[in-house]
Amino acid sequence: REEQIVVSQSLKENMTASKEISQHTDPIIKMQENKLRSSDPDLLDEESYAVETRTNTVVKEGTGESYPFRFIPLKMGGSGRTHVVSEGSASLMEEVSLQDLEMLTSSFYEKAFKDPTLDQFIRAHGDPHASRFAKWIHQKLSGST
Repeated sequence: REEQIVVSQSLKENMTASKEISQHTDPIIKMQENKLRSSDPDLLDEESYAVETRTNTVVKEGTGESYPFRFIPLKMGGSGRTHVVSEGSASLMEEVSLQDLEMLTSSFYEKAFKDPTLDQFIRAHGDPHASRFAKWIHQKLSGST
């Protein structure tokens, strides 16, 4: 059975999606999830962005610059264990180049190498981590091989 996981930009949307997905979830697990969500500063902070997401723009903190925003839900398959390519994710990969993804993942790994908690999980800094990660993201979202 395939389920569509709704990835949202606000706590309210997250809670709604979570309720839709977990209709048959054990009430104790649901209570623990709600407790976690209400105690997470990042999720609580997302609630303040709700107005911006409704207007389809994201405002960069500190600069006030706004960027277009397009919501694309992730489609899960394989008992919820893997992403299934959707029309939305494939169209996103037509707009975002592999080079763009490599810039993003390179920035991530530059920061990860400096973070002692993350760095301990990275075998060697010389491996092409950013390139492989960018290709993996592209493959998962576009369906390419």
